[in-house]
Amino acid sequence: MAFFNLRTVQAREPARHKKRDYYKPGYRNPLHTDERDAAAPKIAGRLALFAAMCAGFIAVLYWILFSGSFSVRSIDVEGAGRTSADDIKRVAESALHRRRFLILNQQQSLFAVDSMRVRAQLVDAFALVHATVTPQLPHTLRISIQERTPVYEVRGSNGGEALIDTEGVIIAAAAGNEQPAHDLFTLKVSSLASTTTGERLFDRSAMVFLNDARDNFAFITQGYRIVSLNLERVLVHDIVAETSEPWVIYMTDELDPKLQLLNVDRALQEMKDERKEIQYIDVRLPNKIFYK
Repeated sequence: MAFFNLRTVQAREPARHKKRDYYKPGYRNPLHTDERDAAAPKIAGRLALFAAMCAGFIAVLYWILFSGSFSVRSIDVEGAGRTSADDIKRVAESALHRRRFLILNQQQSLFAVDSMRVRAQLVDAFALVHATVTPQLPHTLRISIQERTPVYEVRGSNGGEALIDTEGVIIAAAAGNEQPAHDLFTLKVSSLASTTTGERLFDRSAMVFLNDARDNFAFITQGYRIVSLNLERVLVHDIVAETSEPWVIYMTDELDPKLQLLNVDRALQEMKDERKEIQYIDVRLPNKIFYK
């Protein structure tokens, strides 16, 4: 029979904290030292100063945004030519509608003007190149715009008309009396589906050809003048250049317009007096010239 020696482990009683007699004369609480007692008024002063600064900041913010001391009272427009300055102001004012913060109105404060939003609305409404919106203290909003310059007058066979710039963007629905006819180059198309301001009427590749051709019309040496381009067959790359003489020029947008115009000049030099009797000159092939 086996015997086991068992050791009895007696748990020690936890040490009891020494009692302090807080009523003993001369007792000082260790949490209230001389240094801490001296620092207490400084901390309270700093908290009061911080609260005063926050209250002052809120007061200044209210004065700037909500008191009306810096509200927009006038709008100055620079660079307006074809576009009416009153129309620019009307669109800008619609973009400056009063906004609310909780129960307060911002009253169109200069410091709360969303310049990006105003600029975007102006560019979209009037097809501008760009617009700059600058707040000017104390009550003025200055707007500087750059308008698109009409270069081409597009005429559709359905009777529609539109002015476009060198990027093909529609500027106005019709030329009217805004600009003399000789300042605009005429483009004829089969139909003009849309005359909405700001839309792009031709793609980038077509505008590159048209702008290049227009620039080279000034270097024609044989006395004729191109008065319009007929783009009704542009989808198959055929362009008819109507001249100041009874004949026309058949061109293509797949070749350099300068090379085609040089071939026309060369053909006219060879024709001499026969040029008055021809009907057309075809330069759609780079190495061959046809005329009738």
